[in-house]
Amino acid sequence: MIELTLSELAAIFLVICIAVVPLWYPRYSFFHRNAATGIDHLRRTLTVQPSDEETTEQTRIATLEAGDRGFSELVHTIRAQTHVTDRPVRIELIHTDSDPEYDTLVVGGGDVSTGEHASLRLEYEAGTETIAETPDSDVDRILELVDLRQWVTSQTLTRSHHATVVLVVLWGTVSIVGLW
Repeated sequence: MIELTLSELAAIFLVICIAVVPLWYPRYSFFHRNAATGIDHLRRTLTVQPSDEETTEQTRIATLEAGDRGFSELVHTIRAQTHVTDRPVRIELIHTDSDPEYDTLVVGGGDVSTGEHASLRLEYEAGTETIAETPDSDVDRILELVDLRQWVTSQTLTRSHHATVVLVVLWGTVSIVGLW
C-alpha cells in the first residue's frame, strides 16, 4: 500500500488544479458567466424611451444598475480596459434611430448618414461618461457589445493566468516544504 504524506497529497491536488484551471476557468468561471448575463441583459432589454416632443427620432435604452447580476464584473472589465476610475451607478446602452425619410443627410462625395447612433456609457452620481460611441457604419458593433465581450474574454483569461500562477507558487512551496 502506498502511503502519502499530507504535503504529497497537496502537491498532487495542486498539479491537477494547475492542469485544469487554464482549461476550465475561462468557460465556467462565475466572473465570465455573470459578465455574460449582464451583457445579454443590456442587449435584450432595449426599450423605447418616451419623447416629450414630437420628433422622428426614436431612442431605446437598456440599463444595468449597481447590484444587478453582471454589473460589478462589467465595471471591473471596463476599468481594466479604459481610463475609468470612479464608481458608476449604472451602465447604459443607447440606440437612437431617426427616420431616414426625414433625416437623411448627404455628406461630401455622396456618403449618406441615416442618423442612426449607438453608444455605451457609464452613469455616475455626478454625470456620465461615454465608453464606446459609433457612427452609422458601426452601430451593430456597439449594439451587439462586441468590444465589451472581447474585453470580458480578455479579463477572464487574465484572471485565469493569475490563478494558475498562484497555484504554481503554492505547488512549489508545498513541494519544497515536503522535502524537509
